[in-house]
Formats: sequence, structure tokens, C-alpha cells
Amino acid sequence: IKLDNIMMVNQDSAPYKIKLIDFGMAMDSWDMELGTALQIVPFRAPEVSLGLPLGVSADMWAIGMVLASLYFGRLPFTYDEEYDTLRCVVKWLGLPQETLLNKGLFSRDFFTFDKDCSQPGWRMNSPDEYSEITREAVRRLNNIPDLEEMKNIHKKMYDLFDDDDHRAFLNLLKNMLDLDPRQRITPSQALDHDFITMRHLSDSGHQGGKKNKQKMFF
Repeated sequence: IKLDNIMMVNQDSAPYKIKLIDFGMAMDSWDMELGTALQIVPFRAPEVSLGLPLGVSADMWAIGMVLASLYFGRLPFTYDEEYDTLRCVVKWLGLPQETLLNKGLFSRDFFTFDKDCSQPGWRMNSPDEYSEITREAVRRLNNIPDLEEMKNIHKKMYDLFDDDDHRAFLNLLKNMLDLDPRQRITPSQALDHDFITMRHLSDSGHQGGKKNKQKMFF
């Protein structure tokens, strides 16, 4: 699932209907072997890069990245290398849980468990450490996207108008981009989310205007 594979059905007769194309690399979830490389890097779920068990939750991550791209007006992570993309993911969302890193086949390509420090735990490898382990060159990224700056891109708009939809969307996105595939929102849960059903509008007797704001995104 990526932007290039989402097409309009018919802009005239069905302007809001889309379809997914290019199933050449699709496979059943029970056929996904541990360590299988799936998805192009900007849309690749963390569990794919780390070598964790795979399932439909990886598709939910990819859909989340598609939605984030539409919201921000650009791909959040435009890098072709897993290491570069994971650096951005960690900056945005923090480190994956220790239980996930402990189980990943490829965790030590990207992360190191520091025993000899005051607080033992996982940390991300530096570019030099990653290159030494994998023999792959990495770029020195000086401009990793800033989440706070990007998520405020529409701030003026939702400060002036009702932001119920905005907060519902960001909550859905947060649940799609959960680093733990076991906790990530499922397709059926996503279809029942307030942003999709618009239940939050009818339940609140929607009259327009701003509601009490909550920090709902990362």
C-alpha cells in the first residue's frame, strides 16, 4: 500500500470512490515468513525492518503513512534507506518497546543494548555503527522532519473553525502508527472510528465552534 497504488475509480460518476491496484507482491498473512522484506521503505512498518512476526497490522501502518502524507502534504519520511526512516520514526515516536527489540531478527542492525551504563537499555545505533554492522553507507541527515512543526500545519484553520474532525483524524492516525503491531488499530476498529463514522458529530449535537482541546497525537 502506497500513494502510487491508490487510484480514483471515476472522477465524474464516483468522485470520492477509490480503488487499490497492483497486487503483484501481495501474499496471505500466514505465508509471511519471519524476516520477509515487504513494502517500500517510506511506507514500511517497523516490524518489517526489525524482523518481527508479520500480519495485516503492517498494512495498517502503511495506510497511516498514506493518510499522514495527505495531511502533511508530503511524505513524512522521504528516505530510501531503512536506517534513515527508522531514525525519523524514533525521533517522532520514540524507541520501540524493549520486548519488541529483544525479539527482532534485525534489531541489532539498528539498535544496541547498552549494558555498561547507569540505566541499561536499548539505544539507536549511530550512522557509523550502522555502517560498520551492515557495510551500508548512510547519509548524514541534518533535517529530520519535526513532528510538532508538521502537525501544526493546519493549526490556523482548526483554531478558526470546529476542530472535532481534526482531533478525531489525529487520534485515528496515532492508532495507525502505533510502534507495537499488537496494539495497532485493526481494519474493523478503524472502520468504526469516530473519524470514519462521524459519530462524534452527532453525539455532541454538533453546532460548530471549538471544543475543549486534548493532546491526542503522540
